[in-house]
Amino acid sequence: MQHASNFGPDFLYIGPDKSGSTWLYNVLSNHPQCFVPDAKDIYYFDKYYSRGEDWYRGFFRAAPATASVKGEISHGYLFDEQAPIRIHQDFPEAKVMTTLRHPVERSISHYFYLRASGLINCPLQEAVQIRPGIIQSSLYYQPIKRFSEQIPSHLLHISFFEDLQQHPREHAYAVFEFLGLDALDCVDFGAKVREARQPKNVALAKMLKLAAIKARDLGFASMLGRIKNSQMINHLYRPLDKSAREVVTADDRAWLAAKLRDDTLRLEDFLSCDLQHWIEA
Repeated sequence: MQHASNFGPDFLYIGPDKSGSTWLYNVLSNHPQCFVPDAKDIYYFDKYYSRGEDWYRGFFRAAPATASVKGEISHGYLFDEQAPIRIHQDFPEAKVMTTLRHPVERSISHYFYLRASGLINCPLQEAVQIRPGIIQSSLYYQPIKRFSEQIPSHLLHISFFEDLQQHPREHAYAVFEFLGLDALDCVDFGAKVREARQPKNVALAKMLKLAAIKARDLGFASMLGRIKNSQMINHLYRPLDKSAREVVTADDRAWLAAKLRDDTLRLEDFLSCDLQHWIEA
């Protein structure tokens, strides 16, 4: 039995969303040496920090003795200015992971998600005015810089979504190595956990999304996590069809690329890596 003081995360995935976090959750929750709570996206270090450390540690008390590593996946931490400070202050040995996706593709996926949730129903460029997070969550330079300044380099793992797509097993093994887990084929790494999809009933999808936000605010994150992964919810959606994908035009892609170009160049210089393929729409 673990002592109460040991309850807490050994690692955190910090975001962004639409960059493989559900895939990662599925992989890690199926690894016998790893524990992740039912609640994906606890949002402790950004939205609910005032609830206190005891509340947060409670999510990890269900970890079995066989779990040598415990952690959580909350895709909003990357963009919160206080999150890296709080993480390093409260859990200085916790490892931090992020997977960065082509910013144009991430923004488009974010847009499709909002449409699928029934939260918007308008062209992409208009949607950005209503939901600026479509672009803001694809601006990685400042967030990565903030975390790099707070988290020691040996505790920070930065990977890329394209590598996950092209070499999922190798991507998973790199995560396992970083976390100190055995390289086990615990799931089908190549399986897509959640493809882009659209609701069978837009009004119902919107109602459920708003109810989920309220449930999380009321403290029912664990229950919400179990419901989101249930077959009942999956039956409410269908894969995104060709006509739905065509609402994003070539002009939209070029517009996004222009908006995101300068940030990508700064990130490229900061990480000393080649991101030229991100600059093209």
